[in-house]
Amino acid sequence: MTDLIADVAVPLMPVIVLVVFAIINLILDFVPTLRRFQWIVSLIGALLSFIVVLMFYNDAPIYLGGTGTAENSLLRVDAFSRFFAVVFLLVAMSVILSSSDFTANKENPGVFYALLLFSTTGMILVAQANDLLTLLVSWELGSIPAYAMTAFDRHNKQNNEAAVKFFLNGAFSSALIAFGISMIYGLKQTTNLEVIAKSLPQDIVDPLYFLALGILVSGVGFKLAVFPLNFWVPDTYQGAPTIVTTFLAAASKKMGFVAAFRVLVIAFSASTLIADYWGTVFYLLAVLTMTAGNLIALWQNNVKRMLAYSSIAHAGYIMIAFAVIGTKPSLTVFALTAAMLHVLSHAIMKIAAFLAVYSAEKELRSTEFSAFTGLGKRQPFTAFVLLISLLSMMGIPPLIGFFTKFMLFIAALDADLIPLAVIFAINSAISVYYYARLIKVMYIDMPPEVEHLPRTKLIDFQRVPVPLFIVLALMLIGIFLGGIGFTIFIDFAEAGAQSLSALL
Repeated sequence: MTDLIADVAVPLMPVIVLVVFAIINLILDFVPTLRRFQWIVSLIGALLSFIVVLMFYNDAPIYLGGTGTAENSLLRVDAFSRFFAVVFLLVAMSVILSSSDFTANKENPGVFYALLLFSTTGMILVAQANDLLTLLVSWELGSIPAYAMTAFDRHNKQNNEAAVKFFLNGAFSSALIAFGISMIYGLKQTTNLEVIAKSLPQDIVDPLYFLALGILVSGVGFKLAVFPLNFWVPDTYQGAPTIVTTFLAAASKKMGFVAAFRVLVIAFSASTLIADYWGTVFYLLAVLTMTAGNLIALWQNNVKRMLAYSSIAHAGYIMIAFAVIGTKPSLTVFALTAAMLHVLSHAIMKIAAFLAVYSAEKELRSTEFSAFTGLGKRQPFTAFVLLISLLSMMGIPPLIGFFTKFMLFIAALDADLIPLAVIFAINSAISVYYYARLIKVMYIDMPPEVEHLPRTKLIDFQRVPVPLFIVLALMLIGIFLGGIGFTIFIDFAEAGAQSLSALL
């Protein structure tokens, strides 16, 4: 019994804790006097899960399910899954801590927090999946609560419209993934990722594998928001409550990259032919996605839509790693490390940006660019957080966004993908315009009605509640220290990349 607890319960403890606290939140909905404490209960649950991940997870892989071996297991708990568990839990804690005022007047706040914890559970399980069917079920667990969260304010038509668009695209994505998995099972009579990797020949591949890969990548591509499967992102991000948009941009979208890392790197890099094929595909997808995201962002007049297209562009940046791995497998660890670090830095930057928009929106009642005029004077702290997050997304040193983008750039150069590196640099330059445009609106454009207002003190807890202020301050620290102490993050991500690449 003791061995069972040590071998199974401890590795699964982070997700068990999240599920238990999600159920507790649902129960507390029946006790009206305790509803105002539900965000605290949820935060405690996420924090306990986070502590367990840091204390009990290590680099040595643990196989769970089946016989507990690599060839017959459902989950693989390793340094890779630990890295993304930390990312997802950081996002979850940030959103929970910032949402106390969002759920204060809602009928069933426990449902919101339960959905958030269930979705986080699914994302962590996606990172641990060692079997395609496990990945599919975990994908649904991570996605379905996110659809419901988008429509949490059911009286808001814009929220409902965003949720419907999100759900329909998500359902189509899941259908494609399921179809791709069924084809792979029909070809290999297994859904275990490591068995599939070992069974793929180096030089001769059934053409149906290419078709199965294309279908699977297309399904995951919806979540990744790759071009041209990104049309749902701006509508969903704009229509969803901004606190939910934060979760979607910083965590839910990253689940697609986790699935792509697990499936493509483990199951398909075993074949040089397939690696060359999807390396070329992701080369083109990276170029199209980053270019489309940046160019369309130039024309946006809504801050949330602009940040949505910015997320699409950053998805293109991350896909550079897949192109590099397909071209030069010897660079797998470095490219994976760069991509994982950019996932982390992008999550931090998007939390800061969207929560700053959320803070401003409560007073401005709008997310149009025109509403943010003079924000630097009206809400100086909120504007400063947004400013730093935008500068980091531009890639301005010494902020964390510069270092992660620089690593992706170096990976492309090392793989001799010079045109891709040049296109990446050009796109980064293009993005400066629309980020700088918002900065100009906040700090330079001062209409008379704003110019004559008395300057607000830097920290105003009437405008920025204490919990939200704490999150914004922590994200600022993360953006600055993430750049200054970047080697700490490199070691953490590199351990995960080595754990995944060791399977090749």
